[in-house]
Amino acid sequence: MAIEGRIAGLFVYPVKGCAGIALREALLTPRGLAHDRRWMIVGPDGRFLSQRELPRLARIRPALVEAALRLALGGEVELLVPDVARGAPLPVRVWGDTVEALAVDPALDRALSDWLGREVRLVRFPESGFRPCDPTYAPPGSHTAFADGFPLLVTSEGSLAELNVALSQAGAAPVPMDRFRPNLVLAGVPARAEDESAAIRLEGGTRLGLVKRCDRCVVTTIDQSRGERTGKEPLATLARIRRNVPTGGAWFGQNAVPLLADGGVARLRVGQGCTLVQA
Repeated sequence: MAIEGRIAGLFVYPVKGCAGIALREALLTPRGLAHDRRWMIVGPDGRFLSQRELPRLARIRPALVEAALRLALGGEVELLVPDVARGAPLPVRVWGDTVEALAVDPALDRALSDWLGREVRLVRFPESGFRPCDPTYAPPGSHTAFADGFPLLVTSEGSLAELNVALSQAGAAPVPMDRFRPNLVLAGVPARAEDESAAIRLEGGTRLGLVKRCDRCVVTTIDQSRGERTGKEPLATLARIRRNVPTGGAWFGQNAVPLLADGGVARLRVGQGCTLVQA
């Protein structure tokens, strides 16, 4: 069975864990959307930092400026990050993976450390880097940058509407889509359609493989505009209506990989038609 829909939203998160940027068009590469999770903030031990331990990261708002990245820190400080192609190699850790990243700038590290109140470093994923996705789920050759595990996250307006109905019934306030930090948001498809499909065929012929439902965490409870925790919702309701019994987690959205020819790219745009297919 095929389900017709369209792209309602495109988002990139240049710095892992920080605010996203809404786009009208985006370049899809084998590694995901261009500029997505190409930078990352790490602690002195090289381990990535996220909103799980630093909710304030949500208040770091990136902007893409020609060949550079601009970071606005809560409206208080603005930093310009050069698009470094070279830098001192620095081993970093993303979950169970060790990646050789590039150090960016000690002065930027100091400014970020002062604003966050702890010692951190900003690193860049090298263009020549290769971080494979879990072959248990993804096709051979699939790879990503600093994303948790896969290049893309797909959600739908229907799934969010279903969740917000359940939140209302539980006496809780509705939540916006930014709590789930997706790359692609689909419209015109039923709730959970992305979870129950194997692939997306985009208008123009590009395909995305839908490879693994996404287990959600406490980041969904953080107000992305204020960088503050709001309580147990929507995670508590998700755990009731979308529970992943084997892991004890809660699902929302599907991880996806681009199915592109070697070295190929594609242009995605808001409003572009798509078809969810079972195989």
